[in-house]
Amino acid sequence: MIQEQVFRTYLDMGMKAAQSGQNELVDKMLDAALELARTLPRGNAETGDMFYLLASAYSHHKRIRRALVLQKEALSIYDKTLESNNPRFLKVLNALAEIYLDHGKPDKALPYCERAARFDESTLGKDHQLLLADTLIKMACISYGEHRFGESTKLYLRADTIRQKLHKTA
Repeated sequence: MIQEQVFRTYLDMGMKAAQSGQNELVDKMLDAALELARTLPRGNAETGDMFYLLASAYSHHKRIRRALVLQKEALSIYDKTLESNNPRFLKVLNALAEIYLDHGKPDKALPYCERAARFDESTLGKDHQLLLADTLIKMACISYGEHRFGESTKLYLRADTIRQKLHKTA
């Protein structure tokens, strides 16, 4: 509990430092949060959540290699601690796909998109449904780039259906 609070403090201070342009302090705070996260037990999903949050912060701060490693660590923890249909997976799968796509590696993004596409949107909350739709659109773009137009269209239509249903309930 105390470790989690200290972790959050380091993370918050790092993000505030980033907002004020204090890059050296950002590095120190995120690195301190990472050092603390590495001491936590890997047997619970909350540790995976911490790695996900830290990876997101590193990605925002353009430390992409570290973000990638930490997202994979979060995914590994989730694989060991959660049921395969837990919506926490979607945020990590989407983040990994996005990192690879942003760096021109659709072939590496595709497995994460495919895994996310196996989720049944009817079992997800609104925020996770939107995340699934975003991931499906990423996958549709990859398929389109590989000239698999039929698959691309099906993925886009599934994403659009999810978004339309959400819009009707809003």
